[in-house]
This record gives sequence, C-alpha cells and structure tokens, in this order.
Amino acid sequence: MRDAPAPDDAAQPDEVARAQAARHVRRKKIDVDDDLLSRRDQLKLRSDYLRNQLSFKAGRVQPVFRAADRVADGAQWVKAHPGLVAVAVAGLLGAVIARPRAFMRLGSRAFAAWQMVQRTQPLVRAFMRRG
Repeated sequence: MRDAPAPDDAAQPDEVARAQAARHVRRKKIDVDDDLLSRRDQLKLRSDYLRNQLSFKAGRVQPVFRAADRVADGAQWVKAHPGLVAVAVAGLLGAVIARPRAFMRLGSRAFAAWQMVQRTQPLVRAFMRRG
C-alpha cells in the first residue's frame, strides 16, 4: 500500500503555481498557434500573388517556349527518319548541281507561295470561326 502524501500547507502553493504555469503554457501555446495560423495565411496569400504574377509573365515568353518545342519535335523527327532526310538532301543537292537555274526558279516560286499562304491564313481562320 502506498503512503498518501501528507496534506501540508507548503505543497498547496506549489500545486497552485504548477496550475498557473500550465494555464500560462496553454495560453502561450494558443498564442503560438494563432501566430502560426496567421503566418500560414500570409504565406498562402503571397503564394497566390506570386503564382498570378508568374502566369502573367509566362504569357509573354510562351511563344518562345512553343517555338523551342517545335524545334525539339523537328529534331526528334529527323532522328527518327534519318533515311528519309538523307534521300531528301541528296535529291536537293542533285537538283542544284544538275539544273541550278531551274532550282532557283522553283525556290522563288515556293517562297512566293509560302508568303501568300502566310498572308491569307488570318483571313481563312476568321472565316472558319464565323462558319
């Protein structure tokens, strides 16, 4: 059997002090929790702000990224079809050597056709949107 602590008056102030200290710790913990919650809210707001700024600024460089992606896709296609690329280069080289004037005429016509397509493309797209 255990001996029960003897009730003495000196122990009571110590218990009261412990209870007060526990209340103080709880109050301090609540203050710390509130501080952490407010800090978390501030960080969330800042994160949202930075995310919006990044998406706005990324809109300016997006065409550059698209062009880089197209170049990378083209390089992958060339790596996947080396025989076809070799035949095309050999054909062009043969045409340049055999008939240089005809090749230049063909090149200038192809360039003119490309320019025409580039100029009419916005009109075609507008027409297709309406229809």
